[in-house]
Amino acid sequence: DLRSGRVKWSDGMYALHDVDRSYDIQLDKLLEFYPQPDRDRLLSEMERSRKESSSYHFEGRMFTAKGRLRWVRIIGDVEVRDGEPVRRFGLWQDITDEKMLVDQINEVARRDELTGLLNRKALSGALAEISVASKSRESVAVLVFDIDNFKEVNDTHGHAAGDACLRHVARRIQIAVGDDGTIARIGGDEFAVLLHGKSSDTPEIMAERIGSSVGMTFQWRGHSFHCTASIGIAVRSKEAGIEPDELIREADLALYDAKAAGRNCHKTYRPALQAVSTERFETVRD
Repeated sequence: DLRSGRVKWSDGMYALHDVDRSYDIQLDKLLEFYPQPDRDRLLSEMERSRKESSSYHFEGRMFTAKGRLRWVRIIGDVEVRDGEPVRRFGLWQDITDEKMLVDQINEVARRDELTGLLNRKALSGALAEISVASKSRESVAVLVFDIDNFKEVNDTHGHAAGDACLRHVARRIQIAVGDDGTIARIGGDEFAVLLHGKSSDTPEIMAERIGSSVGMTFQWRGHSFHCTASIGIAVRSKEAGIEPDELIREADLALYDAKAAGRNCHKTYRPALQAVSTERFETVRD
């Protein structure tokens, strides 16, 4: 009741907040269940609803009286008499399970099923976030690499061996990179590492570390495999803008350069590689 401040709850509301019927319901105490910034969002929606005499919708976090985190959906409206809002009413819904399932689905959509690494779309998203973040005026590097002898493993021992090889490489990359970068599988046997800000190593040092780690022999069903990696590096300085697709394309060109140099090495993008790529494209087109 907007005139008296009296609040009436259903049994479900008491259960939702983990309190019994002796609980003294007051609006200011009700808002304390919500952490910031969710509390301010909810209060803003309720105030807007009162001023405009309109409905409101809110989804956010709340902590029950027992400290349990829940996600709630609130759909509210205002009753108006003689042009004045007199009562706010609505429905609280516990959407914790729904929220967790949505988060799980979103996480699955970002992951490569075989290796558990991020996929190409997630890597592009991470690059896009960096490109628009005002605080990230820092050097950014992308390392793109593939396994030099992967086709031989697949052709000789079958796809099960190929899958084992990819999982091995993924684990080796995670060991080499640690918390210094974002790792993704972006193609069949193609991987990428995003380095920005927090990495203390140069991209070249990181490439050497990855190459050494990937190159360690691994065993699978009685067979020994020795994999090597060719790595392409593309770097953006603090002053330059970041175009995610362009940065990955430049790292791809550097990867082709590493392949041409004999494989099992790393090369850094330089503008001349773009000229060679353009010339090759025009020759194919002609």
